[in-house]
Amino acid sequence: RLDDESTNEEIRDTRRRVSLQELVPVSNDPARILTLVKKLADARLVVTSTSPDGDQDFVEVAHEALIRYWPRLRNWLDENRQELLLHQQLTEASRQWRKLDHDSGALLRGLRLEQAQKLAQNRPGWITLEEKEFLDTSQENARQEAGQANRLKRSRRYQVILGSAAGLLVVGLAFILWFNGFFAPCQMSGI
Repeated sequence: RLDDESTNEEIRDTRRRVSLQELVPVSNDPARILTLVKKLADARLVVTSTSPDGDQDFVEVAHEALIRYWPRLRNWLDENRQELLLHQQLTEASRQWRKLDHDSGALLRGLRLEQAQKLAQNRPGWITLEEKEFLDTSQENARQEAGQANRLKRSRRYQVILGSAAGLLVVGLAFILWFNGFFAPCQMSGI
C-alpha cells in the first residue's frame, strides 16, 4: 500500500495482502502469474496463503524491509508513484462498488473517471478483470448521464421556444384584435 504523502527521506509505504486474482491483469494468463508468484515465494520475497474455506489465494510482500531497502523495487515505486497511487484508488473504488452490490452511486465520474481511463490506456497490463468491468460500467454510466443531460437541455430549450412562441402568438392576437377595434366597446364603457 503506497502512502501518498511519502517522501524519499521518509518512506511510509507498507505491505498489503492481496488476492491472487487481483494480480492477474486482463491481458495476461493466470498460469504465468501463478508461476511468477511461486518463484517469488520460493525466493522468500513474497508469502502466499489461502483463505480458511480454501476459496481464495493471497499474496503479500514477505517483509516491509524489502519495500524500504531493495533499490530496484524502491526505484520502480518512486518512478511510477502517481500511476501506482491512481491504480490503488481504482482498485479500492472497484472493491467498494462490489461491496455495494454494483450501486451506480459508487461508479467513477468526471476527472476521476478520466484519470482511470488514461491509466487503463497507458498501463493495460495493470488492469484486472474486475477493474475493467468497473471502468466499463463507469464509462457506460457516464455516457447515459450525458445523454440524459442533453435530453433535459433540449427539453428545456423546446419549452422556452414553445413558451416564447405562445407568448408572441397571444401578443400578436391581442394587437390584431385591438387594431381591428375589438376592444373599442370596452374603452367607451370605462372598462
